[in-house]
Amino acid sequence: MSLTQLYFFSLIISSCFNLNECIRYSSIKLTNTGFQFQPINYQAQLLSTSIIQTDLFKTCFMLCNKDISCRIYDINALLLNQCRLFQGDINLHGTIISSALTNSRVGSVQYSTNLYSNYGQSCAANAIENRYLVCGSDLIWTCPPNTYWNGFTSMCSAQSPILGSSSLKVLEGTTIVDSNTVVAKSATLGLSGPTSILVNKTVDNAIIVVDSAYGQVISFHDDVSNISNVTLVAKNWTGGNMFNTPYTAFIHSSQKSVLYVTDYYGHCVYKIDNMQVVSPVPNVVAGVKGSFGNGTNKLYYPYRIAVDSAGNLYITDSRNHRVMRYAANATSGVMIAGTGTSGSDSLSLNRPYGMYLDEDNSYIYVVDALNSRIQRFSLSGGSPNNGTTVAGGNGNGLDNNQLYLPFDICLTKNKRTMYIADTGNNRIVRWNIGEASGVNIAGDVNGNSGSSASMFDQPYSVALNDNETFLYVADKTNSRIIRFELI
Repeated sequence: MSLTQLYFFSLIISSCFNLNECIRYSSIKLTNTGFQFQPINYQAQLLSTSIIQTDLFKTCFMLCNKDISCRIYDINALLLNQCRLFQGDINLHGTIISSALTNSRVGSVQYSTNLYSNYGQSCAANAIENRYLVCGSDLIWTCPPNTYWNGFTSMCSAQSPILGSSSLKVLEGTTIVDSNTVVAKSATLGLSGPTSILVNKTVDNAIIVVDSAYGQVISFHDDVSNISNVTLVAKNWTGGNMFNTPYTAFIHSSQKSVLYVTDYYGHCVYKIDNMQVVSPVPNVVAGVKGSFGNGTNKLYYPYRIAVDSAGNLYITDSRNHRVMRYAANATSGVMIAGTGTSGSDSLSLNRPYGMYLDEDNSYIYVVDALNSRIQRFSLSGGSPNNGTTVAGGNGNGLDNNQLYLPFDICLTKNKRTMYIADTGNNRIVRWNIGEASGVNIAGDVNGNSGSSASMFDQPYSVALNDNETFLYVADKTNSRIIRFELI
């Protein structure tokens, strides 16, 4: 008898890819009895476990069918009448092993390229998620959570689970730009103290780095096998003008190559058109250059910046312990988070540094550094604005439910997972929104600094590439940019 048998079942979905087709066919591959699934990381891959008293065989695979993240399930693996659902690729993220229960079985969902024929095409705003594709915020069919577009197979493939749990193993990265990298048009060699990194997803996926110690902004391209076009974007311009200490940058998808840069010790924000400083020259769009204060027209060590589709400017005004919003072309702003003085209650912030603008859901995520937590505020909450702690907030520490002096954050496109630069702990934490703890995916498990492929010395900034297969980290004291593969 063969190890596996093939059973077909139809998936009825609520949102059709076209008017004439409302049923997609997939298949379940079943082992013979006496086997169970052993994932490479049980905690990361397990979606659910349940005891089913009636019709276990049918009910378990129907539960898997309803959960778009489920690709593997088993029955009677550890307990009689038990159904377990897992995410991951059965060929990459676990093994099929013998079970003590003779009536146990493993099922895995099978896929084919025709199920993904609509990938990259437009979808309706009210489209409902299905197992194969989901309608993204840009109204384009894209891969479901925890999967990525695999150009070799022309299908959405499961990402490798983030390794963690009791036997912690961290990812190893690849240094792609460092202190020895030649930067075209720059008088200095390489990086020195990079504090911010972003992927310009609006034009050509160029990577933008704010190199603080050298007072410059650079860009480069990463095609994995080759780093190219490492060049200076901005440092000084007409009349001897230059940044004091640039710290972070931002580009909105609707504004193409308009770059915003915070000048931390200059207490202002610059707007740079067309990714160049010749014509027009950079101009201050928030704060007063060289002058700090707590009035509505001044900033005091501005850190992170974001811009929404209406051109409103959001700034973490770190030493004023607040987040400011400037309307387009305004000379003063309004406080939308924080109170203007340091504090640790739900209204207050203490050195807000990093920030992520979730315009689709009207939220702003703020890295509340000295409170070692991530706060989420409603953009329609007014002032004072109550924040919700979505990560940390349990004191300084290395435990899975703690952070220590975090500096930056980025979210996945589905807004379900945060990547946090937990700077004081010299690590990167992946934290699913709604969960009470995160997982250390990179950095020393004891918080020690270092320069190896799996260690940091003050990771200041994090960014995901467009299909979320790579995570980039600005490792400040090591003066390097590290790339981590997430698939």
